[in-house]
Amino acid sequence: MIWASHVGLSGAPRFRRVGLRRAVFAIAMVTGGAASAAEACVDLPDLATAGPLTTALVRQGVAKSHFYKGAPTDKASACPGFSDKCWEKAYVVAGDRMIVSGSVGDFVCAHFVAPRKRGKETFNEIVRAGWLTSADLAPEPAAKPPAWTGDWTRVEAAIAIRAGRQPGMLTIKGDATFGSLDPDRVKRGAVNMGEIAGEAKPLDGELSFAMGDKGAIPVTKADETDCKVWMRRVGPWLLVEDNRQCGGANVSFSGLYTRQAR
Repeated sequence: MIWASHVGLSGAPRFRRVGLRRAVFAIAMVTGGAASAAEACVDLPDLATAGPLTTALVRQGVAKSHFYKGAPTDKASACPGFSDKCWEKAYVVAGDRMIVSGSVGDFVCAHFVAPRKRGKETFNEIVRAGWLTSADLAPEPAAKPPAWTGDWTRVEAAIAIRAGRQPGMLTIKGDATFGSLDPDRVKRGAVNMGEIAGEAKPLDGELSFAMGDKGAIPVTKADETDCKVWMRRVGPWLLVEDNRQCGGANVSFSGLYTRQAR
């Protein structure tokens, strides 16, 4: 179910206060419990510092699971919480799939993934992040170990991951653009490009590398202006974050990627 099709509807039912629901929720355990007080629930988690990421489905029988506002850095707001000021009109429904990145009390930070039309193609994207009640979600089991190899795409970017020459290593190559969907920029030759290439060894569904003068190096040994890349395998997707030093102006590999069928 696409979030945009059932949010912000006129005539939404008036919110009624509900009691706190204490549920033992596997996702909260996997993500290490409470989120950091300095952490915000944003569209793409900071892959360099985020804890474990999991996936979950809105439970069958849940007609609507509304998002709640959350400002863990503002104690005066008391959000997320079961109050009128925290409740939002936006909601998800049974069967919708989320990426879960942390928890605060009875709430989890959920990133809703849905298809979006971009140009002539459709891509899965994180279309909304926010706080949902943990009792409304059912965690999905994580694949162990997650499969990395394949051709991964998102709008204006593609990454190919292959088995490396050494056992356990992966070879990564990618290309990204900015402006390729803008006919005027294409006509003017103003499409900016970027690329990544390197080898890395994944550990617990994560990998990272930087591009030095002589090839891939650990991100901890890279200069500030070197291209740095962090990747996570989460559910069926590949999450990528870079430091915006991997190409021309506005080019970034950051985002959610879907593996292409062979």
